Amino acid sequence: MTSAPRGIELAKGLLVVNLSENKLTSIHPDLFVNCTDLMLLDLSYNLLETLPAQLRRCVSLQQLLLSYNPLRHAQLRAVAALKQLE
Repeated sequence: MTSAPRGIELAKGLLVVNLSENKLTSIHPDLFVNCTDLMLLDLSYNLLETLPAQLRRCVSLQQLLLSYNPLRHAQLRAVAALKQLE
């Protein structure tokens, strides 16, 4: 899979999303707009270089797994806004 499936943004009450071990190169900016209850997001083992700023709307996020992605340090600003991360 090279892109995240559309429709996740419509799934209110979603607690876990596992998109690991794909070939994702980007995440659509609106994908996590309504995922305020999301607690675990696994994006590890992909080809992501950036994260959408809208990720900061996942205010309940406790675990964000990003290992094995070519992310740039400057692109992690959205993560800093997530206060519930362990």
